[in-house]
Amino acid sequence: MTQNWKKWPDSMVLWWAVTLYVLAFPAMGEEVTLTFADDSQVSYNIVVAEDAVITTRQAAVELDQFLRQSGGIASDAPAAADAALRLYVGGSPALDAAMPELADKIAAQKLGDDDYAFCARPNALAIVGGSPRGTLNGVYGLLGDRLGCRWYTATVSRIPKAKQFTAPEFQVERPAFQDQRAFYAFEAMADQDWAARNRCNLDWAKLDDVHGGPSVWYGPHYHTYDYWINPNDYFEAHPEYWGLIGGQRNRSAQLCHANPDVAELFASKILKASEEHPEARIFTVCPMDHHLICECDTCKAIDAREGGTGGTVMWFTNEVARRVAEKNPKLLIHNAAYSYYIDPPKTSKMQPNVIIMLCVPSLWYGCGSHAVEKCELLPKYVQQVKVWGEKADRLWIWYYATRFVHYFAPMPNLWSIPVNYRFYRDHHVTGLMMQSSYESPGGELAELRGWLCAQLLWDPNRDVDVLIRDYLDGVYGPAAPPLLKYLQLLQARADDPQVHMTNYASINGYAGVECGDFLTQEMVDEADALLNEAERLAAGDAAILGRVKYMRLGMNYIKFKASQGVVRGIMAEVTPEVKEEMCRQIAEHGITKHREFTGLVEGFLTSLKVEGPFITRWWQLGPLPLTPDELAAAMAAEPPAFDTEKTFNNADGQPLRWERRAESGPKLDFPNKTGRLDKDYMCVVGFVDAPEDMKSTLTLSYVTRGFQAWLNGVQVYEDGAETSWPFLETDMNAVPVELKKGRNELKLWMRKTHREWDAFARFDNPNGILKNVYE
Repeated sequence: MTQNWKKWPDSMVLWWAVTLYVLAFPAMGEEVTLTFADDSQVSYNIVVAEDAVITTRQAAVELDQFLRQSGGIASDAPAAADAALRLYVGGSPALDAAMPELADKIAAQKLGDDDYAFCARPNALAIVGGSPRGTLNGVYGLLGDRLGCRWYTATVSRIPKAKQFTAPEFQVERPAFQDQRAFYAFEAMADQDWAARNRCNLDWAKLDDVHGGPSVWYGPHYHTYDYWINPNDYFEAHPEYWGLIGGQRNRSAQLCHANPDVAELFASKILKASEEHPEARIFTVCPMDHHLICECDTCKAIDAREGGTGGTVMWFTNEVARRVAEKNPKLLIHNAAYSYYIDPPKTSKMQPNVIIMLCVPSLWYGCGSHAVEKCELLPKYVQQVKVWGEKADRLWIWYYATRFVHYFAPMPNLWSIPVNYRFYRDHHVTGLMMQSSYESPGGELAELRGWLCAQLLWDPNRDVDVLIRDYLDGVYGPAAPPLLKYLQLLQARADDPQVHMTNYASINGYAGVECGDFLTQEMVDEADALLNEAERLAAGDAAILGRVKYMRLGMNYIKFKASQGVVRGIMAEVTPEVKEEMCRQIAEHGITKHREFTGLVEGFLTSLKVEGPFITRWWQLGPLPLTPDELAAAMAAEPPAFDTEKTFNNADGQPLRWERRAESGPKLDFPNKTGRLDKDYMCVVGFVDAPEDMKSTLTLSYVTRGFQAWLNGVQVYEDGAETSWPFLETDMNAVPVELKKGRNELKLWMRKTHREWDAFARFDNPNGILKNVYE
């Protein structure tokens, strides 16, 4: 029976308050001041067990290295045998002798893999953590939180000068997200020291033994059905393992989840892999990335019971997990909550050994800039987090943090990150991975975002304003004030409730949803002025000036796109000097991709040099049906000849003919020409007159999964149906071509539609000698 605490005596209230405080914070103690340097001499000895694991030995090396740097001590200066301060790194017989009560005290705290404890006495400090990373985290916690050391990037750090630090008599520290704290970005994965020093974990950072590895994850992390049960190996003998589609078993379908033999085979494969790789603890059970779902009666019944098409996916995951746990309860089974299987099951709870990684719905239709609880697009997702937090003992979040089709472009989300992290922590999330530009350097603010995320993944209560200022001061020095205003300017615009930033957004921040423009002319002009001021303030330091120019790559990218007339509402001019600077930054930082998957930066660099207007006069035909039964055969066919007198039939049997159109802007679009996914195509023809035979560059971009360009009857470009992605990226593709004197026919054949058809096309025409004409 509950009681009203307000009616209790004050002494009882105080007693309960103190009791709850002690229970919540059992590790608090008095601070002890310890001196580690004296007149540039080593005044400490580090004590490590002879049989300490390699990660603990690394912790001792790092502690010694950075204490010497902080105290101004030469790296080869010997420590006196009778040095006053003893630093115990990890458990050891010497520590047991010096602090005999500590082992039991730490055991009572039940340290997790990444947790650690400090225990300070006059002239002694013990740093003892869980295995394998806890002690290493403790060293970095001491250096960062107590001494003020910072490792902002792989090349920029701050080691303050000091000769003392304070440490608690006894204190345990645990990360907010115990299972997973990962920043999935090129910069983090490329530098294990940076990842470890900022207390990231798991193998997105590819940590080796020294930095807290080895990997606990076996095989691929997602879309693994074909990896474990490959149709090439099993379909002929066991077609019943695969989904029933239209009354027939289909080798391209998802597995038939209701077939118990499939779950048994899956579990046996995982158990065999675990025997061969005993270091691995996590194995992924995740559908392939398509929607061919089994239509058998049993699968449909499970879906109906569990409330949706993902019901059988989670039921099957549980079946595999249960079988695995019977043989090896230490193994964990991981699956995503994503796409058509994002919803939690209605009646089932996930097995205790299951990890569910819920994917934030900001790729196409959600929002990646607002705090999830405050965004009008995300109430369903908020509810999914809450329910999944009750359904799964281990709930992880896959958090998207960049513009996947515009790596350079701003994605303002810095201030929403801690708000979202606190929301996740409060709803039982135990792991979080933030994905940025992972294929190449060059993601907008990737280093800042990675450092910020690492600090907040450990403690999301930290003040984001303090952290951002800390980073800007440490990396940009005198240029920090205008750069802070620049970041605040971007964030203020993104905070508009009508502006939603999706991760596959087009250049002005909209995709999948109709919303207000992220970019405005006033904002771009103000951003330019702030970056100019930052460059002026950094002019006296070449290293800092280079960092400012690198940050400016994002806004220069926006201005370049605007100069091509393809950014709604923005006009800009980009000088040859700015283009040259963009090329220099790309080369200096080793950037190879400017968008996900197919965005090789060479095409973008070529497009920087292309000038002249887009083709705006076209003839169009379509949508027409892909008539052959086999898609490959349809893709191999040549486009129809340009013949304004000929009549074609659309998918409904209605007549179509070539029709003339003129665009008011650079984009060729097809209003009210919806087409059928994977089954229709559109064909367009544009004509260009050249005064002479000449070489040129053709630049193309499009929203389609199958795209070909034909010049004067010869194919000059192809993006196949199975390899391309339906993301708009202006001037993504640059193709050297030869134009003949007189009339030239450019034909674009676009197949396998996604949601719409869009295209841009132009020839390099800096002197205006080419003329876009109608036939």
